[in-house]
Amino acid sequence: MKLRDLLIALLVILVWGLNFVVIRLTMNASMPPMLLVTLRYALIALPLLPFVKRPPVPLRYLAAYGLTLGTVHQGLLFIGIKAGMGAGLSSLVLQTQVFFTFVMAAVFLKERVRPEQLAGIALAAIGLYMIATATEQSANPLAFMLIIASALTWAAATMFSKAASNRATGPVDPLAFMVWTAAFPPLPTLALAFVIDGPLAIAAAVTHLNWSVAAGIAFITYGSTLFGFMVWNRLIASYGAGYVTQFSLLVPVVGMTSAAVVLGETITPAKALAGLLVLAGLALAMFGGRVITRFSETIAPRGA
Repeated sequence: MKLRDLLIALLVILVWGLNFVVIRLTMNASMPPMLLVTLRYALIALPLLPFVKRPPVPLRYLAAYGLTLGTVHQGLLFIGIKAGMGAGLSSLVLQTQVFFTFVMAAVFLKERVRPEQLAGIALAAIGLYMIATATEQSANPLAFMLIIASALTWAAATMFSKAASNRATGPVDPLAFMVWTAAFPPLPTLALAFVIDGPLAIAAAVTHLNWSVAAGIAFITYGSTLFGFMVWNRLIASYGAGYVTQFSLLVPVVGMTSAAVVLGETITPAKALAGLLVLAGLALAMFGGRVITRFSETIAPRGA
C-alpha cells in the first residue's frame, strides 16, 4: 500500500474510533438518540440527492439496506450507548457483526463456514461473555444486548448490500449508493424519535442546539459516514477487501483508548483481556485461513 493511502486508511480508523466518543458527547448534550440518527441521514440525503444519479439497483434493495442500516442498526447502537453501554466497549462489541455476517452468509448465501471461523467465533464469544458478566463494566444487560442486536442488524444490512450488488444492472457508484440509501431512514426514524424520545425531548434538543452539538452532528454525518465509507470503499477497490479489512481491527483500540482519555471510562484488566479475546477471535476468523495456507506452503517440501 502506498504511504499516502496507508495514512488515509489510518485516518479513517481514527475517525471511526473517535465516532463512538462523539456520539456519547453529542447525546449527553441533550440530543436524543433517534433524532441524532434522523439528522445523520437527512443531512446526507437532502443536500446531495438532487445532484446524484440513482444507482442501477432496484428501489426495494436501496430501501431495505437504508432502513436496516440506518433506522434499525444505528438506532439500536445509539439507544444502547444512551442506555449505559460505554463508548469504548460499544466500539468493541459492535465488531461482532463480522461473525453474524459469516453465519448469515452460510444460511442465506450457502457460503461455507470454515473451521478457523468457528474457532474465532468461539474465542470471541468467551470475551463477550466476560464483558457481559464483568461487575465493573460500564453497561447494563439491556444496553449490552442492544449493541449485540445492532451488530446483528448491521450484518443483515450487509446481506441486503450484497443482494443489491447482485441485482444491479450496471456499475454501482459508492457515493450514489450511499446517498440514495440515506434517503429512506429519516422519516421513519423521526417518527420513532417522537415515540421513543418524546416530543418534549425533541423540542428541547432543537431549542438548545449549540455549536458543540452541531459540530458533533457534522462529525458523525460527514466525517464518519460520508468521508469514512467513501474512502474505505475506494481503498477496497484499489487493494482488495481482505487486505483493507484488517485495519478495521484497530477501530476498537482507538475507540476504547479515546473513551478512556476523553470520557474517563476505565480499562480494567478484565476488560483488556476480554477485548483481546474478541480481537483475537476476529483476527482468527478473518485471516486464519490465509495464515494457515501460507504456513502450509512454506513448510511443504519442494518438488525435485
